[in-house]
Amino acid sequence: MENLITLTLFGRSYTIKTELDVDKAKAVADILTKAVERIQESIAGQSPEMEKLNVLMLAALNMASDIYKLEQNQLEFFAKLNERSAHLNQLIDNSLKKTELS
Repeated sequence: MENLITLTLFGRSYTIKTELDVDKAKAVADILTKAVERIQESIAGQSPEMEKLNVLMLAALNMASDIYKLEQNQLEFFAKLNERSAHLNQLIDNSLKKTELS
């Protein structure tokens, strides 16, 4: 089912179709809107002529960087989880072997 959401960038409203539910789609749109606003604030007074496309590209690169960091953190988390699980399995196996020998 397609839903429509509206987001505002550079003072202009855009209506977008999405298959996400409305609340999730709005949350995603808010992430983009805030990323663009952060870029605009960081360049305020420095480069008033910066093209909108450049601002969007910088926002997209910042978001991609955040996603990359999250993915790396997730990989590290699962590696540690697997390591700890293997260690716990080893402890359980050793305990069971001791019980069987007794």
